[in-house]
Amino acid sequence: MKTLLIYDGECGFCRRSVDILWDLLGKDNHYQIVANHAVNDPRWTPELLKKSERFFITIAPDGAVRFGADAVNFLLRSTRYRWLSILMKFPPLLWFERAAYRYVANHRQFFSRLFFKTDSCTLPPKPGP
Repeated sequence: MKTLLIYDGECGFCRRSVDILWDLLGKDNHYQIVANHAVNDPRWTPELLKKSERFFITIAPDGAVRFGADAVNFLLRSTRYRWLSILMKFPPLLWFERAAYRYVANHRQFFSRLFFKTDSCTLPPKPGP
């Protein structure tokens, strides 16, 4: 069974980020990359679907679920950037990485314009009080 990488398939910024990760991971790897609305896995829940609108999610063959920066670190372990994933396991670098991931995730439209020169993503509205 492969590790699933699940992302917001309706977000252009997320799709482009996944393309970059796919190139880093290589085509012959142990990962299956799936848009959040196309997941067909018994471990996939409505709660995970909701979280996938804001975070990359990995589900490992052993059932371990990782979100956001932790998911990216897990994926980086299989690339030439393994050293970076090891370094990012330690505080305060881990805290900084998680905060930076949240910031970018919450400002995807800005970063999409900055890096990809397009407004390819909008966040879903935040739930009201």
